[in-house]
Amino acid sequence: ELLDRAVVPGIDFYVRLAVDAVGGDDEAESVSVSAITCEWHGTERLDPAWVRPARGKSAASASSGGGELAPGERFFAKSPAAKVAADVVARAGETLAFRVGLCLPPGMPPSFRGAVARYAYAVTFVATTGGDRVVHRMPLPVETVSGVADGGAEAGGR
Repeated sequence: ELLDRAVVPGIDFYVRLAVDAVGGDDEAESVSVSAITCEWHGTERLDPAWVRPARGKSAASASSGGGELAPGERFFAKSPAAKVAADVVARAGETLAFRVGLCLPPGMPPSFRGAVARYAYAVTFVATTGGDRVVHRMPLPVETVSGVADGGAEAGGR
């Protein structure tokens, strides 16, 4: 969950990740997590009618990035994956909570949904348990604030 009211580029914000082990008191129902990683990314989506695929590729394969993105979408910013936790065990019925601090670089555009373009941000957590990967994606509402979005110059807020 997002712990701050809004996400503003250039200002730290915090998210909370909870790992639940559902079950009774039996230790066999504990969840062992070998690693949890976190990354943020920004995507731009243009109306597919406005985007031409690369020569020799279909619209879906040109922009899908290996199945992660829809036609017309591309990453315009992405952080490297950072390790949040390693080798943790949640016992049956227990919840482990992690508070993670992040910061988008100054100058990022705000979240926007228009007729032909959209800018959206998300944080993705990946938990590795045994051989399985559990992916949780959380949207981030990004706003701009005058004087902050571009590192201090007047930016014209939203």
